[in-house]
Amino acid sequence: MERHKGRRKRLLVTLAGGGFFWETVALLSQFDKRFCYHYLTTRPLPRSLEQLGIPKGTEHRVTSLTRLGRSLKRQAGEDLLRSLWEVGRVMRRVDPDVVITVGSSLAVPLCLWARLMGRETIFVESITRVTVPSRTGRILDFFRLCDGLYVQWPESTGMYRNALYGGNVL
Repeated sequence: MERHKGRRKRLLVTLAGGGFFWETVALLSQFDKRFCYHYLTTRPLPRSLEQLGIPKGTEHRVTSLTRLGRSLKRQAGEDLLRSLWEVGRVMRRVDPDVVITVGSSLAVPLCLWARLMGRETIFVESITRVTVPSRTGRILDFFRLCDGLYVQWPESTGMYRNALYGGNVL
């Protein structure tokens, strides 16, 4: 029996800053309208996103992850727990069928929650990672938190146990 018979599949997609943002936008341009998209971000999204086809109200913001990388060591554990809590709240609210993330550290708590909820997870390593894996990719690969871990260079498939190459998104 299907989880939600008759509804469009829900995709929860990360929208991180910088190059990750543009890689994600390029990746999503290859998808079609049969999916219902929701977005997880750490910062307010610019109004220009509506021009990219991202409707207002489909984004969900988590705040604690913006501090996680800059925290002092004694605060890092507290921020990690807070981020896990916030991402879990979004996961329960959106109830996605698939989680897609490109390069961002948001992938770790997101893929952990997706695994716990029995959802499919896809991680696309950043296009800048050719020979050295990212910390996020190493964590996801080590704990097997992804159903699909994609790299964007053929020579990058050796960086992870089960890396898949399907071309680059840009």
